[in-house]
Amino acid sequence: MSLGRMCGLVLWANSDDQKAVVWCEDQGDLAFYVEPKDTAMSGVALDAGDLIEFELREDRQFRRVTNPTLLVQDPRAGAGGQAGPLRQFRRCRALRGGYKQQCRALPPGA
Repeated sequence: MSLGRMCGLVLWANSDDQKAVVWCEDQGDLAFYVEPKDTAMSGVALDAGDLIEFELREDRQFRRVTNPTLLVQDPRAGAGGQAGPLRQFRRCRALRGGYKQQCRALPPGA
């Protein structure tokens, strides 16, 4: 069952296995991302601290992240003066009025 698009923060990622664990803005259970085998290496490279937008799907056992889009890369990865992902996430939610509208990254200092 699709729960729609929302933003989330990557808590853990393994680039070798193309897997990640994501905290979702609806504050429900954590969601899991596994790069589809048929598109290996063509998806988004996720790292802990990244802010992403994605489609959330729920099945019997857990929630799955599909079609992730990188909104803000973890600032510790080299973007000097950029606002942290949690700050960007709060701004995104405040401007959108919740997670039902499309999320977009805000420029630093906005």
